[in-house]
Amino acid sequence: MFSVAPGTRNVSLRPVELHDGELRFAYERSDQDVMATKAEVDKEIRQIKESLEWLRQDCQAFNATLPAMAREGIEARKLRLAQMSQGVHSIGISIRKSASVPGSGVKGHAESVKRPIEVSATPTVETYDVALSFAGENRPYVEEVAQGLKAAGISVFYDGFEKVNLWGKNLIDHLAEIYGNSRYVEMFISKEYVEKAWTTHERKHAQERALFAQEEYILPARFDDTAVPGMTSTVAFQDLRRMNPQELVELILAKLQRS
Repeated sequence: MFSVAPGTRNVSLRPVELHDGELRFAYERSDQDVMATKAEVDKEIRQIKESLEWLRQDCQAFNATLPAMAREGIEARKLRLAQMSQGVHSIGISIRKSASVPGSGVKGHAESVKRPIEVSATPTVETYDVALSFAGENRPYVEEVAQGLKAAGISVFYDGFEKVNLWGKNLIDHLAEIYGNSRYVEMFISKEYVEKAWTTHERKHAQERALFAQEEYILPARFDDTAVPGMTSTVAFQDLRRMNPQELVELILAKLQRS
């Protein structure tokens, strides 16, 4: 948003060395025509001043648009949240209030089906950049991915990193929150992944979030061609049979940077 380059450039301006706050020009002539050299120096200084003025004007114009851009982004976010809330209402089932909602005063209370659905207007908090969802049989590959993301400074949910944090928690609720509120869910698809109860729990909450997201939320990666309930065959995926863990890490980092 804050990157800007001049819209007008002088293509004939040659590279100039910048050293200790000075622009340094080097001239080589086969003659000793001082006036010709002075004319060349004057021309280059004029071109530099002209280029700086173009850049100044572009920056002023760009900065003038920032408030409108910010307002537009905020309004788009409000609209997205409203659409998500409307979508939740349209499901027609009760919504359990989260104990983390400030001032709710409700903990673990399920609303009656006969009562109107209540959805908090508090924006969803994204707890992790990437949550890894996988079957235990594929742990060796996934652990290398988790270690690579962690080394790159990415906030990643991997159960191997969360042993103390998960100890004593109600995993049904906690994992539902993780896989429904992260920035992305990296889904490692395999035959075992589709068959297991816990991975099915993670997958359903990730798919529920993806239903109302206006951009990709689940990043599928396949160990085999097992069909995933609720996921169409047209969803693009990464083939782990032809990719090592570090290559997948680099793709995830690129995805995070792009978004």
